[in-house]
Amino acid sequence: MNDKNVIVTVEKIVKHLNIWRQRQLTLEGKIVIFKTLAISKIVHVAYLSNVPKAIVEKLEKIQSEFLWNGKKAKINNKTLCSKFQNIDLQKVDIQSKIDALQLSWIKRLNDEHVHQWKKKSLK
Repeated sequence: MNDKNVIVTVEKIVKHLNIWRQRQLTLEGKIVIFKTLAISKIVHVAYLSNVPKAIVEKLEKIQSEFLWNGKKAKINNKTLCSKFQNIDLQKVDIQSKIDALQLSWIKRLNDEHVHQWKKKSLK
């Protein structure tokens, strides 16, 4: 079931990006579109379940094709993921984003507040 949710989400991402491909966006504009439309769609799925490595690789390929119009990248991937001073040109490292979402549960688990979902079953 989780794989189906992820696949449907990836299909929606491709559909939205194909619409935006028709516009002559700058690299910065494409990065903003990918962050807001594509990553926001995968966040919920990634937050609650495991995302297969094949899906992460597919998302990275989709991102690269969207940013570079299907051509060879003009800027190194690590360089584009790095934070620059006074510039918002920072591509999403999809695997790191998914890892961070999944690890965010640790903070809530160690929170000292009482939550219903933390209670153990006493059966």
